[in-house]
Amino acid sequence: MNNANFDKEIQNFFKNYHDRGMQKWGGFFLSDHTVQINKDNQKANTTYKKRNRNGLARNK
Repeated sequence: MNNANFDKEIQNFFKNYHDRGMQKWGGFFLSDHTVQINKDNQKANTTYKKRNRNGLARNK
């Protein structure tokens, strides 16, 4: 394919191309986002035992 044909193909592609914007990317997360979400979930689901004044955990 020579340059003239290639340019014509590219122009035809973009003439008919419809960008869906955020619809296309809405379901994707970067690994950094996933790591932070997991850390936040772990922190939110952490439970702490009440301790006596001497620092020992209470048994229930």
